Amino acid sequence: MIRRLIVTVLATHLVILNASVVSSFEGPDPLLKSEAAPGQILVRYREAAPPQVIHSIAQRHELKTIRHFAGVKRGLRLQQVPAGKTVAATIEALRRDPNVEYAEPNYIYRVSVAEPEDTYFSFLWGLHNRGQSGGIAGVDISALKAWDITTGSSDVVVGVIDTGIDYFHPDLAANMWINVGERPDNGLDDDGNGYIDDVHGWNAQMDSGDPLDDNNHGTHVAGTIGAVGNNRLGVTGVNWQVRLMALKFLSAQGVGYVSDAIECIEYAIAMRRRGVNIRVLNASWGGPNASAALREAIEAAGRAGMLVVTAAGNNYDGAGLRGTDNDVQPIFPASYDLANTISVAAVDRRGQLAAFSNYGKSSVDLAAPGVSIASTVTLDRYGFFSGTSMAAPHVAGVAALALAIKPNLTVAAMKTTLVQGVVPLSSLQGKTRTGGMVNAFNTLQLVEQLNEPASEFQLSLDARPVTLRAGESVDVDLGVRSVAGFVGAVTLSTSFEPRVSNVSHRWSSNPVLLAPNDQVTIRLTLTAPIDVVPGSYRLTVEGVSGDVSRTVSLPVMIEPVFPDPGSG
Repeated sequence: MIRRLIVTVLATHLVILNASVVSSFEGPDPLLKSEAAPGQILVRYREAAPPQVIHSIAQRHELKTIRHFAGVKRGLRLQQVPAGKTVAATIEALRRDPNVEYAEPNYIYRVSVAEPEDTYFSFLWGLHNRGQSGGIAGVDISALKAWDITTGSSDVVVGVIDTGIDYFHPDLAANMWINVGERPDNGLDDDGNGYIDDVHGWNAQMDSGDPLDDNNHGTHVAGTIGAVGNNRLGVTGVNWQVRLMALKFLSAQGVGYVSDAIECIEYAIAMRRRGVNIRVLNASWGGPNASAALREAIEAAGRAGMLVVTAAGNNYDGAGLRGTDNDVQPIFPASYDLANTISVAAVDRRGQLAAFSNYGKSSVDLAAPGVSIASTVTLDRYGFFSGTSMAAPHVAGVAALALAIKPNLTVAAMKTTLVQGVVPLSSLQGKTRTGGMVNAFNTLQLVEQLNEPASEFQLSLDARPVTLRAGESVDVDLGVRSVAGFVGAVTLSTSFEPRVSNVSHRWSSNPVLLAPNDQVTIRLTLTAPIDVVPGSYRLTVEGVSGDVSRTVSLPVMIEPVFPDPGSG
């Protein structure tokens, strides 16, 4: 109740997210001179390596496994290097082992917030620029025109991988994602997903179900994506209605390990496979080190149907804020050239590339408002932040708007419409791939023109008739395929025509969990008792997921038990 008494005026100051070096490595590999978790490495063993070989390698190097990331990539592990051995030497030895795909430090990444300004602005110029405070009218994402098409949907979930979210904030609470299968604060994994008390998301930093923001950064990002609109309170997000999943891996100081970022992505993938409609991840953070493990995690998110929006990064030097060229000095994850990532630079209210913003003609896709952006911060407050961290959620928000009108959009379609819908700006020519700033109205118009197929699943059985002899069993392979990004659980059942009640069946897996564009083969074993009535039947298999139902059938001939011709 005390929290509700805090006044909700816009702050006239900004929180500066800086942190000291946590740890540094020295060694022959230049990668190891960067910030990383002391004594920790990410190792991916080759898929062909037998378990006993992997165990032998771990024993030889005295590695202790902290965590498996089987949901991202088989063989990927976070391991602890023993005291007395250096990370650099261990990685060097592992890289020479033919059973190791790669080994790397557990890097530390940082939020991408820039040096803040302390000027108070009462208008969200990034959404609707009327020329306020020296801006140029029309330099915005055309939110008002976009909102004539849609203001968002509570069926769309956006994951905010950051410092957490203040899910109590009155401008965010109604738009927070809720895990309906989980009871809060009872210390139990009620929904059986492997995570305890994960009501609003997951806190990988603390291995906890409470992702409450202790920094401000994640709450600010969340507000730009989806602060509740038209509620006569505070600010408005790009989406008036949406669901925000809090995925915390950054600390109160705005730093975090790449292994925890991977854990957040793994959580999002797991919930997507369980039917949660999470389609967009926002990553407003980065570092100079290319992590192969993080890259694979982001690729896995793409296979699960998620677009990952990244901040291009900010740069400082002794003279102040000077953005650098990501083509020359890459920052990650923004510089991963992946089909499901989009990298975002920042512009100011006059359409100029922000002084702090990184850029890249080949590595940064587009720009978005990122200077003096008003949004939610913790403890029911509001504040202005600047940075590519603030630009990225504008793009993530537009992607969520697109999904509100076309829920079955593929990742490729989301990225294409965002890129093709930009408004060119002279300041961005030669600085980004598109030379333009994201535009919500243009993107939605392009989305409306798409002829996207309906999301569903399909079943297929062997075309050949099945012969089943009384007293024996036979196996039938059933194909279950995701179409147009379908995701969810498909429950299977069988029936015979004419009806036969005494033929039993067993599934190798039921229900079937499908990822987007996934195809699995399920084995159905039919067993006929001795006293079954011989004859011709038709086997029908039905699959059901929500309101979607599909059936497939094939002939089954049940033969009697023939007497042994050799018996007299």
